[in-house]
Amino acid sequence: MKTDDWTQLLTDAIYVQLIYSHPPDLSKVSIYEVVLDREASKLGLRFDIEDYPDRPPEKWIASQFNCAHFTIHVVGISMLRISGWSHEMVGSLEIEKVDSGVRVVFSNGQVSIECEGAFLSLAKIAGFNCQR
Repeated sequence: MKTDDWTQLLTDAIYVQLIYSHPPDLSKVSIYEVVLDREASKLGLRFDIEDYPDRPPEKWIASQFNCAHFTIHVVGISMLRISGWSHEMVGSLEIEKVDSGVRVVFSNGQVSIECEGAFLSLAKIAGFNCQR
């Protein structure tokens, strides 16, 4: 089931909602890291998004950050498919509710990552300066 507000699927959505008045746009993300944790049965994705917060923390403003950097975890993996790989991992990220919990899909034409798990958690959100 698609939802307009993917942050509602996070176990700790409040941290995103504090700095964004709207669900951040995931139509263009740049993935830097994909981590599989066998012991915790989780997939970690570390990525930047172009949608900068409209209510950034004072620290981000003082540091003149212009990018938001997220790390999310799909926990309790029940299905995982990875097809292709690339040094440049810019594409769209879709997050939706499914019967088993959540589904996260990244795709860019060369790379496809699809994962289903029990729940989705926000491990980290940070600001930094990126080249634009």
